[in-house]
Amino acid sequence: MKRLMILATTCLMALSAYCDIPDNAIGAFLSDPTDTNLRETPGGKIVKTVSHKGDYILCVCQPKNGWWQVHFISDIEGNEIEVPKGVGNRWWIHSSVIALGTRNYGNQWIRIYASPSDKSKVVFKSRKELTVNPIDIKDDGEWVKVSVTYKGKKYVGWIEGDNLCDNPVTNCC
Repeated sequence: MKRLMILATTCLMALSAYCDIPDNAIGAFLSDPTDTNLRETPGGKIVKTVSHKGDYILCVCQPKNGWWQVHFISDIEGNEIEVPKGVGNRWWIHSSVIALGTRNYGNQWIRIYASPSDKSKVVFKSRKELTVNPIDIKDDGEWVKVSVTYKGKKYVGWIEGDNLCDNPVTNCC
């Protein structure tokens, strides 16, 4: 059930277009100060360039060596971006240009753990809302490995999916 929280905005909108979204899919948004390239394969041929002059949400899954497979991308109004399909009818995006926000809107602590368990060591915590880059995801979709840069230092660890938001312009209540 937790998985649905981070899928609510993006991936569930895509269900009508794609019936094969895996359990480890997450919603995210573009966070790129320049135009973003979507590729046919990880690091492969560019099939579409998305302008940085807008807000975009997407559904990604199957992380592979710093790349995420894209199942769906739309502008913030929900208009799907048409992209020629890559190998396997999907395209790829680098993890450095996609992001999620944290859901600690009421000044709660947000914690990033060393492993995907709230019993593991806390590698970073903050009361400030953060923007994080997804790196990996557990097969069940309930934990997401992220990186965050805070005050010039980079932290990498796991965060519960319920604590993430895939909308770049509003919070996920």
